[in-house]
Amino acid sequence: MDEREKLLTKEARSSWFDVRTKLCLFVMLHGCALEIQSVTETQYVYSYLKKHTNKNTTYESTSNNLSEQNCPGNMTGENDDYIQSLASYWTWYIQLVTYGICLPVLVVAGPVSDLKGAKIVLMYNLMITILSYAARAYAIYEDLNLYWYVGFSAVEGISGCHYVYHLTCSAVLTNSTKPNKERPFILAVYDAMMGIGMGISQIGVGYVIKFSGYTYPYLVSIVCLCLVLILIILTLEDNTSKKTVDVLSLPKNLCVLFSNQNALVSNNIRYLCVYYTIYLFHLLPLSANSTIRLLFILGPPFCWSSVHIGWFSAALAIGELVIGTVILKGLLSCFKGYVIAMFGYASTLASFVLFGFCTADWMIYGGELYLFIFK
Repeated sequence: MDEREKLLTKEARSSWFDVRTKLCLFVMLHGCALEIQSVTETQYVYSYLKKHTNKNTTYESTSNNLSEQNCPGNMTGENDDYIQSLASYWTWYIQLVTYGICLPVLVVAGPVSDLKGAKIVLMYNLMITILSYAARAYAIYEDLNLYWYVGFSAVEGISGCHYVYHLTCSAVLTNSTKPNKERPFILAVYDAMMGIGMGISQIGVGYVIKFSGYTYPYLVSIVCLCLVLILIILTLEDNTSKKTVDVLSLPKNLCVLFSNQNALVSNNIRYLCVYYTIYLFHLLPLSANSTIRLLFILGPPFCWSSVHIGWFSAALAIGELVIGTVILKGLLSCFKGYVIAMFGYASTLASFVLFGFCTADWMIYGGELYLFIFK
C-alpha cells in the first residue's frame, strides 16, 4: 500500500478518538474472536476423532463434555497417540485449505485497498469470515463429517484470513503516523491490544467449552466479529486513491522481475528466494507449535481440561504480545537485531527439544517460561 496515499480524512486524524485509537480497540475484539475459534477448532477436532474413531477401544464420548472425560480409564496411551496423529493430520488439512486459498487474495488486497479504500477491504474480510464461522458452527451443531468442516474452512480463505485484516490495519496505522518514535509506539500498542483480547478470550473459551460444548464458542466469535464490522461501518472513514491502480500489479511485477536477464537483478532474485525460504522454515515450526502443544496436553499423562488450557494459553498470549513487546523494545536499544534473532532461534530450538521430554505439568510450565524469557 502506497504511504503517499492518505487513507484518512483530516477530521478523523485531528480528533482524539482517531483511527489509530479505533483500530487498536477493534483489534482487541478481532483477536478475541479469532483466538476463540482457533482454540475451539483444535479441541473440537480432537474430541470429534475420539468420538468417531474406534481402535481397540469401546470408549464413547460426547463432544459437549470433553473436559470431564479427556482421559478415561479404558483409553490406552497407544490409542490416544493414534488419535493425536489423526488430529494433527486434520488440522493440517484445514490450515492447508484455508491458507492456500487466501494466498491469491493477499496478492490483490493491497492494490484493492488503494483503489477502493481500506474500509471496503476490512468489511469484505470480516463478512466472509463471519460466513465461514457460521457454516462451521452449523457443522459442529449437526455433528457433520469433518470433510464438511474442512470445506467450510475454505470459505475463510476467500476472505484472506487474518492476514488481510492485520496487513490492512498496519498499512492504515503506518499512513496515519510519523516515521519516528510515534509509529513504532502505535504498532506496539496495536500488538499489545491484540494480546489482551487473545488473553481474555483464552480464559473465557475454556469455561464455554466446559459448560456448553463447541458450538457456542463459534457463536461468541461471530458476535465479536459482527460488532467489529458494525463499528467499522459506522465509525471508520477513509479516502480512496485518485489515481488508477492496477490490481494485478504485484504478480505482473514479479513476472517482469523473474524474466529479467540482468546479472544484478538475477543476484537480487537469489537473495529474495533465500530470504523467503528461510522465512518459510522459520514459520513452519512456529505455526505448528501451538496445535501440537495443544494436542499433546489434551492426552495422557497430562489430560488438561479446556479451562486449564484456557488459563495457560491466556498467560502465554498476554506474556508474548504484551510483556514480550516491552522486552523486545528494550533489547533493541541495547543489542543489534541479528544478535537478538540468533539468540531467539537458539532458545526456541532448545525449548522445543525440552518440550518433547515433558512428562509432568511443571515441565511444561518451565519449558514455556524458558521460551518466554529467552525467546
